[in-house]
Amino acid sequence: MGLDVITQSCIVYSLNNTRSIMKKVPAGPASPTHALFVAIAWMLAIQALAVLGWHLGLLTRQAALMHWLVVGVLPPALALWQSSATETSTP
Repeated sequence: MGLDVITQSCIVYSLNNTRSIMKKVPAGPASPTHALFVAIAWMLAIQALAVLGWHLGLLTRQAALMHWLVVGVLPPALALWQSSATETSTP
Protein backbone atom coordinates (compact mmCIF):
# COMPACT_ATOMS: atom_id res chain seq x y z
CA MET A 1 0.00 0.00 0.00
CA GLY A 2 1.66 3.20 -1.20
CA LEU A 3 1.65 6.65 0.28
CA ASP A 4 -0.36 9.33 -1.46
CA VAL A 5 1.39 12.16 -3.31
CA ILE A 6 0.67 14.79 -0.64
CA THR A 7 2.17 12.62 2.10
CA GLN A 8 5.26 11.90 0.01
CA SER A 9 5.78 15.57 -0.77
CA CYS A 10 5.33 16.49 2.92
CA ILE A 11 7.93 13.90 3.92
CA VAL A 12 10.42 15.16 1.31
CA TYR A 13 9.79 18.78 2.35
CA SER A 14 10.23 17.87 6.02
CA LEU A 15 13.52 16.10 5.35
CA ASN A 16 14.87 18.96 3.24
CA ASN A 17 13.70 21.54 5.76
CA THR A 18 15.28 19.59 8.63
CA ARG A 19 18.58 19.35 6.79
CA SER A 20 18.64 23.08 6.07
CA ILE A 21 17.77 23.93 9.68
CA MET A 22 20.46 21.62 11.01
CA LYS A 23 23.04 23.31 8.74
CA LYS A 24 22.06 26.82 9.90
CA VAL A 25 22.08 26.13 13.64
CA PRO A 26 25.60 26.26 15.03
CA ALA A 27 26.61 23.65 17.56
CA GLY A 28 26.56 25.45 20.88
CA PRO A 29 27.73 24.60 24.36
CA ALA A 30 24.32 23.23 25.36
CA SER A 31 24.46 20.45 27.90
CA PRO A 32 23.45 16.91 26.89
CA THR A 33 20.64 17.06 29.46
CA HIS A 34 19.23 20.20 27.85
CA ALA A 35 19.46 18.63 24.38
CA LEU A 36 17.67 15.51 25.58
CA PHE A 37 14.92 17.61 27.18
CA VAL A 38 14.40 19.59 23.98
CA ALA A 39 14.33 16.37 21.91
CA ILE A 40 11.72 14.75 24.16
CA ALA A 41 9.57 17.90 24.20
CA TRP A 42 9.76 18.09 20.39
CA MET A 43 8.78 14.42 19.95
CA LEU A 44 5.82 14.76 22.32
CA ALA A 45 4.59 17.95 20.67
CA ILE A 46 4.73 16.44 17.18
CA GLN A 47 3.09 13.26 18.45
CA ALA A 48 0.22 15.30 19.89
CA LEU A 49 -0.19 17.16 16.59
CA ALA A 50 -0.14 13.89 14.60
CA VAL A 51 -2.78 12.34 16.87
CA LEU A 52 -4.87 15.51 16.63
CA GLY A 53 -4.61 15.47 12.84
CA TRP A 54 -5.63 11.82 12.80
CA HIS A 55 -8.51 12.43 15.20
CA LEU A 56 -9.82 15.35 13.12
CA GLY A 57 -9.61 13.29 9.93
CA LEU A 58 -6.87 15.41 8.36
CA LEU A 59 -4.44 12.47 8.29
CA THR A 60 -4.88 8.75 7.92
CA ARG A 61 -3.40 6.51 10.59
CA GLN A 62 -0.42 5.65 8.39
CA ALA A 63 0.18 9.29 7.41
CA ALA A 64 0.04 10.40 11.05
CA LEU A 65 2.56 7.72 11.99
CA MET A 66 4.88 8.64 9.11
CA HIS A 67 4.70 12.35 9.93
CA TRP A 68 5.46 11.65 13.57
CA LEU A 69 8.40 9.40 12.70
CA VAL A 70 9.91 11.68 10.05
CA VAL A 71 9.20 15.07 11.64
CA GLY A 72 9.03 14.15 15.32
CA VAL A 73 11.57 11.37 15.84
CA LEU A 74 14.16 11.62 13.08
CA PRO A 75 15.43 15.23 13.59
CA PRO A 76 16.00 14.91 17.37
CA ALA A 77 17.58 11.48 16.93
CA LEU A 78 19.97 12.78 14.28
CA ALA A 79 20.77 15.86 16.35
CA LEU A 80 21.51 13.82 19.47
CA TRP A 81 23.56 11.34 17.43
CA GLN A 82 25.51 14.18 15.82
CA SER A 83 26.15 15.88 19.18
CA SER A 84 27.36 12.64 20.75
CA ALA A 85 29.63 12.00 17.76
CA THR A 86 31.22 15.45 18.06
CA GLU A 87 31.68 15.05 21.83
CA THR A 88 33.55 11.77 21.43
CA SER A 89 35.74 13.04 18.57
CA THR A 90 36.80 16.23 20.39
CA PRO A 91 39.92 15.73 22.55
